Amino acid sequence: MKLEIVEKSPSSTLIVDGQVWKKVRTVYYKKYFSEMLSLPSLEQLTHFVKKRDAKIGWQLVYRWLALRGFLSSELKKKLLSYHIEADVIALIIAKCIARGYLDDQREGKLFVKREIKKGVGPHIIAAKLMQRAPELKEMVAQEVSDEVQEREIKRWIEKKTCSSSLAELKTKKRLYHFLRGKGFDDHLIRLHLFID
Repeated sequence: MKLEIVEKSPSSTLIVDGQVWKKVRTVYYKKYFSEMLSLPSLEQLTHFVKKRDAKIGWQLVYRWLALRGFLSSELKKKLLSYHIEADVIALIIAKCIARGYLDDQREGKLFVKREIKKGVGPHIIAAKLMQRAPELKEMVAQEVSDEVQEREIKRWIEKKTCSSSLAELKTKKRLYHFLRGKGFDDHLIRLHLFID
């Protein structure tokens, strides 16, 4: 086996027998490059890299989870950006779930609640959640009831009509487009703006 290392920042490329084999984050591997070059076989190199990826992965995960909660799909995406092997990532995520460090249902509910507090409707929340974790798209319908939407719609109407009258059709149309842009259900917006 002939190993070449093309060292760049932030990622270096490992070339085995003239073929690109793997990319690694330079900052985490730099001090191991000479050791890797001395490995006699691809099997030993693979074992070394997987072991090193696992150690790096756990360091990153502990640091990130200490700062905030993550969905498992977000954590996977972040680890992939650090060139951690997919099977190592799957093992890390499985252990995090088993240990209670990751809970997609909990994080999904917290995300929905944060978005509601920002005054965002279910359609926008669902679109954002689909980008983060498509498997949780049904959660929005469960967590955002019509009563919650009506409360937020009323709050926005009060906030936006403090200097103008809600009796004016122009104001109602402006509010209607604003609330639709915030992602609230059309029938609930109409109920509060046009049906008295």
